[in-house]
Formats: sequence, structure tokens, C-alpha cells
Amino acid sequence: MRAAFVATVWVTAVVGCARAYDGPSVCAANERETVINTRLSRRYPSEAFEITADNSVFVAVKSDPDAGPGSSLLKSVHALFLIVDGSDPELAPDPNFPENRISLDPEIRFEDINEYRNIDAEPGAYRLYSNASSPTIDVVRCP
Repeated sequence: MRAAFVATVWVTAVVGCARAYDGPSVCAANERETVINTRLSRRYPSEAFEITADNSVFVAVKSDPDAGPGSSLLKSVHALFLIVDGSDPELAPDPNFPENRISLDPEIRFEDINEYRNIDAEPGAYRLYSNASSPTIDVVRCP
């Protein structure tokens, strides 16, 4: 009985410490093709970029204007939002704070600055935007 309890506690601890992101990893720096490296304006989409069936595309928040200099922690940008090129961000009033807007577009969540996330989308042209502030982002393509 005690062994089962200890095993349950250990499994719970290991699972609880697992990273939330378990998607593909970005390729090595020398294999990356930079697609976009820009500072976004709040709720204003980036320039368009292509996702093809032949390559993986990743994005990272490179700076958060609300984080201190040299900080690797995010303060205000915890997600970027993906839209099809030619469309506008889909925003709605926040039910808890009607004066604020929430995004209804697909989100890509981040835990830290410089953490690359796979953009999981069908081939096509897309843009990214931030609903929180004006981060600098890096979009890269991997073979």
C-alpha cells in the first residue's frame, strides 16, 4: 500500500514538472532561415509569411517591452495570435473587463523570452499579432 502511494506521489511530481510545450523543437541556429525579425505594434499584424508543407516554421518572442533589460522572463506577452494573411484580428470584449479586448484567433503560448514554438498551421500565408504589447518577434523556417 505504501509503495503504491509513493509511486503515485512520484508520478504526480514528475508529470507536474513536465513542460507544458511538447511540440517539435526548433532546428539548430545555423540551419534556420529568418523569415521575420520585427517589433510588433499592439494588435497590428506582422508582415505576411508563408508556411509550406516542406518546412517547419517557428516563432519566438525576443523581447517584451514590459520586462527589464536582460530579463528572460515575460511580463506582458504570453501569447501571439495567428491570422490568415488578408484578414483582421478577431477581437471581442473581455467578459470580465468589457473595456478590454480579448483575441478569438488561434494563439501560440510562451513561457519565456527566446523560447521557439512551432506554428502548427496548414500551408498558406499568415501573419502574427500581439494583443498585450509591442514585442520583438523572430519567425524562422527549418528544413
